[in-house]
Amino acid sequence: MATAMDCRNWDEDIYRDSIIFERESQCRTVFRTAFAPNPDHNSYPDLIVAAISDGSIAAYSISSCLGLNSAGNSLVPVAEPSWLVQGHDGPAYDVKFYGNHEDSLLLSCGDDGWIRGWKWKEMLGSKESAQGGVSKPVLDLVNPQKKGPWGALSPIPENNCMAVNTQTGSIFAASGDSCAYCWDVEKNEIKMVLKGHSDYLHCIVARNSHNQVITGSEDGTARIWDCRSGKCIQIIDPQKDQKLKELYPYVSCIALDASESWLACGSGRSLSVWNLPACECVSGITTSAATQDVSFDDNQYLFEFPTRKVAEHTWPKKKLNLQWWNPTVGCWPEEINRDWVWVRLLGLPLNFWLQKIFEEIGKLKVDKEESKALQLKEPDEAAIGSKKIVLANLKLACLEDESGRDGDVEVLAVGVEPLLSRFDLNGDIMSQIPCAPQSLFSISAHPSGVTAVAGYGGIVDIVSQFGSHLCTFQCRGVQKGLPMQLI
Repeated sequence: MATAMDCRNWDEDIYRDSIIFERESQCRTVFRTAFAPNPDHNSYPDLIVAAISDGSIAAYSISSCLGLNSAGNSLVPVAEPSWLVQGHDGPAYDVKFYGNHEDSLLLSCGDDGWIRGWKWKEMLGSKESAQGGVSKPVLDLVNPQKKGPWGALSPIPENNCMAVNTQTGSIFAASGDSCAYCWDVEKNEIKMVLKGHSDYLHCIVARNSHNQVITGSEDGTARIWDCRSGKCIQIIDPQKDQKLKELYPYVSCIALDASESWLACGSGRSLSVWNLPACECVSGITTSAATQDVSFDDNQYLFEFPTRKVAEHTWPKKKLNLQWWNPTVGCWPEEINRDWVWVRLLGLPLNFWLQKIFEEIGKLKVDKEESKALQLKEPDEAAIGSKKIVLANLKLACLEDESGRDGDVEVLAVGVEPLLSRFDLNGDIMSQIPCAPQSLFSISAHPSGVTAVAGYGGIVDIVSQFGSHLCTFQCRGVQKGLPMQLI
């Protein structure tokens, strides 16, 4: 698309930069997205942050992008970021939040080997960043260089992925020199180096409940590391029991569920699910294309019973976490650690629910007339405001089937085809949703059920919990020296 310019003020350098910017925008890639922290974890997210191949880090308002697709244009609209900063020299590969509140740090890493952190609260109020300026990070960490036999330094290895543990004040980086680095956030120095892989690392996740991290490598294995000793305590080989062997096995992506008991590993066109307490692979999935990112979609069920006695009878010898017990009982077994979804076991009418219960669900004000209107004899689901409350007559079987697998946990996967695939733990396909990016590199699941996928073309696709597309937009990116009206 040609750009209108005043020939009396011709600037060949600007024109050249505008052509390069246009060409680069067509192959721009979003490698990772992350939903911004929200005090109400179950409310719909509004801000999403993207790590982009031109090295920029950008935040976009989902609510501002909702109307972009209504113009009838077949092209994906370019969205204006809430703020935009040039974070790295070279592609930015990952973005994470250190903390779950407004005072958290926004972290990014990339091909230049740096990890940078910005105060999220300050970034939101920065007018300079909103125009694509350069905001000084409060955290700067760079991977060490290795010395050769004659004292020559090796290139700085890239950082492909990050994980965080706020309890120990640690940031973990999966690096291109086959090592994982554990950084001390307060001291800005390396705590330990995790060595053992024979090739560069693609991915890393933190298993904070066990003070462990799990890495995935080009060497075809995933390793579990003890963060106290820095030693590898288990090696997982996803290809070992697979019928379809990859010619060049590698672990491209890994994910943990909320209970940190299930691990998903993507390796080429193979996707495996592992039970970590049992140290065994429970299912192997063959996908139609190579998997590039994976996530879990799992919800915490808060069960409602008429009385406490009924709850204790349903879960004998289980320690129950009680949320309320007047007039009904809301509780869940302590070992269940998921995001919130309310479940009714015995069909108690909604008008018996207390005002406090509705407020606990989502700080919602519901009067008696509104609650009566929502009363259902055979309830399936009901929406109150923007909240979805699952109502069902369920038994203990909804938590575990006979094999001991969590029946509500599902695996989300994306790859080199424009599909968001959903699998159960048995490996059966639950659904496949077409997406706008022709190749997908990132998937981010929000507790509200909203999912973001992103990839080639700099495109981000926001999918609702019902499978519909809320909005689709293209990230703008940064071009140094190019006037804003040409971007």
